[in-house]
Amino acid sequence: MSYITFESFLKAQTVSGIRNAYAKSLNDGVAEFEVEFEGKLQALAMGLSRTSPDGLDFKVTGLSGNRLTVEIIQ
Repeated sequence: MSYITFESFLKAQTVSGIRNAYAKSLNDGVAEFEVEFEGKLQALAMGLSRTSPDGLDFKVTGLSGNRLTVEIIQ
């Protein structure tokens, strides 16, 4: 999944509660997005981990404050 495709996936509000998403950076294969989410961070983590766009899986690797770290597994 490309950087732009992932941004489109987030903006499509595939996960309930996502209101918008903004690409912030891409460095050394690590992308950073700002996501406007209505709900608790744990709900976003669960929603992403239950979603498999294009056969990809999301693995939540970190959850702290208002920051969620996710790895995309192909």
